[in-house]
Amino acid sequence: MNSTSLLAVYPELVLLVMACAICLIDLYDPTPKRPLTFAFSAITLVVVAALCVFYADAGVKVTGFNNLVTSDPLGNWLKAFAAVAWSLPSMVAPSLRMPARCCCATRTEPSA
Repeated sequence: MNSTSLLAVYPELVLLVMACAICLIDLYDPTPKRPLTFAFSAITLVVVAALCVFYADAGVKVTGFNNLVTSDPLGNWLKAFAAVAWSLPSMVAPSLRMPARCCCATRTEPSA
């Protein structure tokens, strides 16, 4: 494994590490609406999108891990748009975020 192999998967590697960190942050966040988890998730998606745009703008095809992984400009643009598509709705409309509790957990049975 050389440094070119890691360059080919760097955006995915950042996403993986931050997803693990966000899971640990969410585990110890006592607040009901989890604003810290939301903030780190949004920042992660913006950083991954920026990395993908940077790679796509360079216009270089990079292969790694004995040509098992290919990072090309079109794939990087698609990853950048996907990251923006996932982060934009939650930033624009915070009311669309998932509630802290499941809605069916608070359901009461009708009285007889």
